[in-house]
Amino acid sequence: MISILIGGPAGKGVRSASRILSKIIHNYGYYVFNYRDYQSLIQGGHNFDIVTISENPVYSYENKFDIIAAIDKRTLKIHEKNLKKNGIIISADVLNIKKDKNIKLLFYIIKLLGIPEKIL
Repeated sequence: MISILIGGPAGKGVRSASRILSKIIHNYGYYVFNYRDYQSLIQGGHNFDIVTISENPVYSYENKFDIIAAIDKRTLKIHEKNLKKNGIIISADVLNIKKDKNIKLLFYIIKLLGIPEKIL
């Protein structure tokens, strides 16, 4: 089982990225559970989704993450403590991504998962 957190400011594509990732993974024949942290936030508040991937049916999410994809620094401040020991952080700030951060982070996630880039 692999657990991926995608986080960032409300209105910056967290939901879109997790939805696209879930569809790609599902099309590869895996089970997916997509937890959406839904808060009533104006644009800019912190949002996150957790995508759990497994070869077996998944009915919930884990609180520890294999991958954290952070659109902003705040995501790391909030969630880094829940990164698994050998987990991976993909940060838009560290990678110096300026535009389309959600999709570019998604690109890195699918590369880590061994999915061909052209699928995205």
